[in-house]
Amino acid sequence: MAISARPIIIAPFQPPCTLLTPLSATTPVTTPTSILSSFNQSWKRSQTELAWDISKKVGARVGYRYGDRDFNHFNDYLPGDLDHFVGLEKTALFGFWARPTHAWRLNFDLEHTNYNAVFVRTSPRKEGRYRFQTTYTPRPWALWVDRLTSGKTPTATTRPSMWGTTKTTV
Repeated sequence: MAISARPIIIAPFQPPCTLLTPLSATTPVTTPTSILSSFNQSWKRSQTELAWDISKKVGARVGYRYGDRDFNHFNDYLPGDLDHFVGLEKTALFGFWARPTHAWRLNFDLEHTNYNAVFVRTSPRKEGRYRFQTTYTPRPWALWVDRLTSGKTPTATTRPSMWGTTKTTV
């Protein structure tokens, strides 16, 4: 068995590479400059709603929202060096709720917004938002059957109700 010796090449020491190390052999030249600019935004909204509970099982609401967006961009704080943008938003609101049974509740909300001006090219001039939500509270005996069939030991649990308070079931 022959042992061959390989020469060890020792490279000259190089400082560790960091994010501040330039990618090229030249050192970048920077000139410190101060930029005096400001972008101020003011966004005000006013909303009015009329709610009507027709009965214990059905209700509706209708409303209107007015919004005012005001953007000021001060470029260099020189006289006349101001970009001023004003945008108005008008929104129609509609909502409906129903409770077919005591344990089941349905909610539907609709918002349709029109903007008179956009600030970014990809911003929409019209926007619609729809939301449908349903909640169901099972009967206490249904929870016991579920716990018995799943093999878990029935214990008292605390769960949130649809009104924000907590209910404890056994």
